[in-house]
Amino acid sequence: MCRHWKSIGSSALLSGLWGGLVSAMISSRLTLFSTVALAALWSGLVFTLSGCGRSTDPSLENPASFSNQKSGSKSGQGGGGSENDPSFRVPDGDSVKILAFVKGLVSQKYQPSSQQDANEYTLKLQRAIIRAGDKILAQKADDATLKEALTRKIVGQIGLAVSGLDDAPEQILAEVQRLRLDARPVVVEVANQYWLAVRALNVNSLPPADQEKLREEAIEWVRVNGFSDDSLRDAVLVADQLTKANQIEAAAGHYEHLVEAIQQSPEKETRGKLMTQWQGKAAQLRLPGSKLELEGILLDGSQLDWESYRGKVVLVDFWATWCGPCIAEVPNVKENYRKYHDRGFDVLGISLDKDRKPLVNFVNRESIPWKQMYEDSSGKGSGWQHSMAVKYGVTAIPAAILVDQQGKVVSMNARGDELSRLLSELLSPSAK
Repeated sequence: MCRHWKSIGSSALLSGLWGGLVSAMISSRLTLFSTVALAALWSGLVFTLSGCGRSTDPSLENPASFSNQKSGSKSGQGGGGSENDPSFRVPDGDSVKILAFVKGLVSQKYQPSSQQDANEYTLKLQRAIIRAGDKILAQKADDATLKEALTRKIVGQIGLAVSGLDDAPEQILAEVQRLRLDARPVVVEVANQYWLAVRALNVNSLPPADQEKLREEAIEWVRVNGFSDDSLRDAVLVADQLTKANQIEAAAGHYEHLVEAIQQSPEKETRGKLMTQWQGKAAQLRLPGSKLELEGILLDGSQLDWESYRGKVVLVDFWATWCGPCIAEVPNVKENYRKYHDRGFDVLGISLDKDRKPLVNFVNRESIPWKQMYEDSSGKGSGWQHSMAVKYGVTAIPAAILVDQQGKVVSMNARGDELSRLLSELLSPSAK
C-alpha cells in the first residue's frame, strides 16, 4: 500500500476546513469523492494514508484510503481513549484557558508510524477537542469563543462519524437538534450551519420521500449560499453518504443535479472542473452491471480496438508506475494472466503516468504482455486528466475494473484474491 505519511498540522479543524477541500479538489490535490477523503478532512485527520489519491505531484500521495478499522471504542475506552493521556487531558479553568489548550493541540504536527497509530492519534485529538467544546459550552463564554469551540466540536464529531471511528450519526443529530434550540444565538447559528451535514450522516435511516427532500434542500443550499465552499461541502457529503448507504441511483442523480446547479456559478474555472468531476462520479456509480465503453490511444500510438475484447473477461487497470499499491499488484495480475489468458482472460492497462519513459521502462523490464493506454500531449502524459479517468471519475488508483464476456462491469475492485475468485467463476467450464 502507498504509505507516504505526510503531517500537515491540524489547522484544518477550523470551520474553513471545507474551503480547503473545495480549493484542493479544484486544483486536483485531493481525492474528491471518496468517503475516506471526506472523513479525513471532516475529522481533521492530518496524515496521508494507504492508497494513491489524485495529486498534481506523484510524490505526494493524498488521502485515498482511510481504514474502517476502529481504534479503541467510545471516549475514554481502548487505545483511542484520551482522558488518561496527559497530553490530551482537557484542563479545568475558564473558556480562555481551555481554548488556548485546544489551539495548542491543533498547532502540533505529528508523524504517525502506522495506520493504527494514525487512527489512535486522530481519536485522541478529536475527543479532546469535543470535550473541550462541551466544557466551554457549559460556561458563560463570549460569542467568539463559543463559536470557535462549538465549530471545532461539531466538525470533529462529524469527521469521526464519517470515518466510522466514533460517534454514532443519530447521537450527533440529536445533539445538534438540541443546540438549535439553545438560548444563545451564536450557538443556534453554528448548529444551523451544520444541520444539513448531520442529517446527511443519517440519510440511510430516512424514508425515500425524506431522502429526496434532503437532496433537494442540499441543491437549494448551494444556490442560496452562492456556491460557497461550505455549501458545496455539504452537498457532496449528501451524495457521499447516499453512496455509502448503497443508494447508488439516488447518489448518481444527486451528482447530476449538482452539475445542473453549478452551471449557475459565476466562477467559470471552478464550474468547469466540478462539472467534469461530478459527471464522472455519476458515470462511475452506474458502472456495475453496465457496459464499459473505452476509446483512445495505446502506448505504441495506435488506436484502441475495444470491440476486439468482446467475448473475453477483461481487467481494466487504471494505474501508474509511481503508485506503490499498483506495482505491488502486478505479480498477482501476471499470475492470473498466465493461468487464465488461454481461457479468455485479458488485461488492459490505463496508465496515468505523466512521463512516458518510466512507463516504457517498466513495461519492458517486467515483460508486461498486455496493452497499455497512454495519452501524450506536448511531450507529457495526461496523468489524472486521461480522458477515460475523467469520463469515469477515477480519482484514486489502483482502480481495477473487471468486465465480463458481454462487456459488463462485474467488479470495481478486482484485486488480490478477489480477482482470482472472480476469474475462477467467470472462466470455469460450467460458466460457458
